[in-house]
Amino acid sequence: MAFGVGVAAGLRSLSPPAVVAWAAHLGWLNLSDSPLRFMASTIAVVIFSLLAVFELSLEIRTRLVAALHIKDIFVALLEDLVAIGLACFFVTR
Repeated sequence: MAFGVGVAAGLRSLSPPAVVAWAAHLGWLNLSDSPLRFMASTIAVVIFSLLAVFELSLEIRTRLVAALHIKDIFVALLEDLVAIGLACFFVTR
């Protein structure tokens, strides 16, 4: 499962914790006997989600300023959606 989340996340550093926090919060991932059980809390979900969105917005802003190619922005968003979908798929297995 960890390998799947890592592959799905690519080079992002905050998307995997956000996906794991959401999966634990929704009950898809049981972390009750783990030191990471705090990730199932609502506060952790909010914090990790905000950090992941902030990271994505910084990347999009950097790409937008660097090249101003709308196609690159859509490709980045598509990559993120695929990564999130794959992470959810691997987390539920």
